[in-house]
Amino acid sequence: MGEMYRKGIGVKRDLEKAYHYYLQAEYAFKKRMQVSGNIHDTGYYARVQILNAQLKNVLSYDLLRIYESKYPTLIGQALEDGYEIMVSFKRLKSNRIKITAARMNRTGEDYNGKMLITHPYFHYCQFQEYVVTYADGDTDYWSLYGDDCIRVDRLESVVGSQFGNRHEFYYRDKLVAYIIADSFVVNSKKKRYIPEKM
Repeated sequence: MGEMYRKGIGVKRDLEKAYHYYLQAEYAFKKRMQVSGNIHDTGYYARVQILNAQLKNVLSYDLLRIYESKYPTLIGQALEDGYEIMVSFKRLKSNRIKITAARMNRTGEDYNGKMLITHPYFHYCQFQEYVVTYADGDTDYWSLYGDDCIRVDRLESVVGSQFGNRHEFYYRDKLVAYIIADSFVVNSKKKRYIPEKM
């Protein structure tokens, strides 16, 4: 996938997406080398590291310490591949809203409770038990269950609607929560946002 996006093979060329997938490849090779000892993996791992260094320079991500987006991208990653998540909201004194999400296991699945989370803007890819992002700006939220955790299987975002940037959380096609925020922030310097770097 990284190669497809880096070269524009069958898709529009997108170096940010390429870097996202190459970080995952680097992490996968590193883990596989720890258990297999396959000599070929060493070469692939070195090649992916070189490509990641080149992409990192082109994208200038080494200048970023805080990533801000109109979308809760970490929540989207937690929901990938049809997983359900448990989500909690907490309003802070700063008026930011802390959003924490953890992935639920699927029926009959042997699942260790972790998900692969990739932060290209921090050069990070790692298995995590949960993700945290902070809603910033003019914020508001509503949850069907108040301050309790809610189960979610789908997220829909409408940026620039009559309600502002509104992000709706659904479970089995029922609206169970929404959040309105100008942006969502992750900070690479704080361990509570990002575990140990790769």
